[in-house]
Amino acid sequence: MKFKTIEWKNNAITFIDQTKLPGKEIYRQNKTVLQLANSIRGLAIRGAPAIGIAAGYGIALSGFHTKHFDIRRAKKHILKDIELLEKTRPTAVNLFYALKRMKSLVDNYKNNDSEKLFFLLLKESKKIHKEDKELCRKIGEYGATLIPQKGSVMTHCNAGALATGGWGTALGVIYAAKKRGKKVHVYVGETRPLLQGARLTAWELERNEIPVTILVDSARATLLRN
Repeated sequence: MKFKTIEWKNNAITFIDQTKLPGKEIYRQNKTVLQLANSIRGLAIRGAPAIGIAAGYGIALSGFHTKHFDIRRAKKHILKDIELLEKTRPTAVNLFYALKRMKSLVDNYKNNDSEKLFFLLLKESKKIHKEDKELCRKIGEYGATLIPQKGSVMTHCNAGALATGGWGTALGVIYAAKKRGKKVHVYVGETRPLLQGARLTAWELERNEIPVTILVDSARATLLRN
């Protein structure tokens, strides 16, 4: 990828602000869980897998800020932050999957060392991120076998690197096909009302040197017919 969707860096969460695309490629840094919650609500971070990864890092961030608390106070604070993040995007399945894993780690932690709890939370959040990348790559490799040596693909919304840990599900198939030397032209539906296709999918495909044509949504049926 020619860009990074999200990463843990300098004890903060760094991510590309998707509300500024395609005009500007701006990276934000969230240093508090409240900032992260607002970034998810405001769609600066979007896509269920990316939200799940962000949530995992968010709880690691909570652990970082409470690593010098006594363990009871630290756990109470972290569980409160889990509740805060749960309310950001109720429809994002990955959000609850990640938070459930982080909560289980907190609930089952029996040591009195809050700093050690932080490192365990950070390790688990990085594991969630790594697992997402591996899953996406497998989807891409399997899906690439369905793409002809030279062909066209039509997409809807954005299910690419921006929506995941940095590779993509639907677009991961296209990236894997390109890696195999296949020639793919992508027709991207604009996806109203938020234009995730026109703003995000087209941007990331062009950024990775894949030919793109943007369609108004109502042109899909005509293109398929022809």
